[in-house]
Amino acid sequence: MVRRMNTPRSLALILLVLCAAASQAGQRVRSRAGVGARYYSGQDTEIAAPFDNDTSYGLVYEYHEGGTFWQFGVSYASSMGSNHVDAVITPEINLMVTDGGWRGGIGVLASHIETEDDSDWSDIYYQFILGFEIPVGALALNFQTYYVFDDFDNLDEFDIDELDVSAYLMYQF
Repeated sequence: MVRRMNTPRSLALILLVLCAAASQAGQRVRSRAGVGARYYSGQDTEIAAPFDNDTSYGLVYEYHEGGTFWQFGVSYASSMGSNHVDAVITPEINLMVTDGGWRGGIGVLASHIETEDDSDWSDIYYQFILGFEIPVGALALNFQTYYVFDDFDNLDEFDIDELDVSAYLMYQF
């Protein structure tokens, strides 16, 4: 006979474990903020982002708890001539893990696209992230590579020429 736990008890147990883990991680919480630039390569696959060999400038905030952290960012690009877009504002949220100087994760983002005639939000799209960090005193240089895609079913269409890169100068407080 198989014994099953009822749902309220299971949820209470999971909540208790998460609270205990959070209280242990609370001593290692830290925040960081940074400024930087991202270069968007030309995309052969069709994604919701309007970028084609363009650069954006952005701000990022990171909330670290141990080896994982949330990264919240926004970037701005203007005068994008190759695709008739005047400006793009792109907020993003990434869930990252770090091990020593290496970092990686997955993110969700959308772009507010302004053209001469209209402005509208793109569909939500995703990114895989891999990078490393170089400490420089109280600051750090973050270099990251992004693979942007709009559907998990299209991951088999990976092309190394479609990788985006960024560099951010970070400050911990």
